[in-house]
Amino acid sequence: MTKVRVVYTVIPGTFLLCHGVWMLRRRPMTARCQHPALDVAIGFVGGITGGAAGFPGAAVTIWCGFKGWDKTRQRALCQPFILLMQAAALLAINLVRPAAAHGLGMAMGDLLCMPASLLVTAVGLTFFRGLSDTQFTRAVNLLLIVSGLSHVV
Repeated sequence: MTKVRVVYTVIPGTFLLCHGVWMLRRRPMTARCQHPALDVAIGFVGGITGGAAGFPGAAVTIWCGFKGWDKTRQRALCQPFILLMQAAALLAINLVRPAAAHGLGMAMGDLLCMPASLLVTAVGLTFFRGLSDTQFTRAVNLLLIVSGLSHVV
């Protein structure tokens, strides 16, 4: 296992795994200190993890949970954040990648992912509407565990 893989995937994956298990086993908690500078720091961490390991929303999702927000407010912040981070990542990749490798604009493989993404988004919205806040919190923590496992293994 290379040192780069450990730093960019195994360590954050282990954190997500441990955090998800810990949050499922204890009752919900709310952070007492909610200074705006912490919001900026968490957004920065989300940007770093988005570019380095491909999961920009993990830090923001965890932070929204610590703020004690309901599921609708969490989604209202996390969804646009992840969308903007992914769009910025695609733009950066297309700017850095040599134009001769794929021509101008986005690669065809990038465009082929969009229908599946839209379908899965519709399924996710259907589930979201049917969940209570408690069920949503459990689902988020279970998905953090799955995400952590996918980065560790």
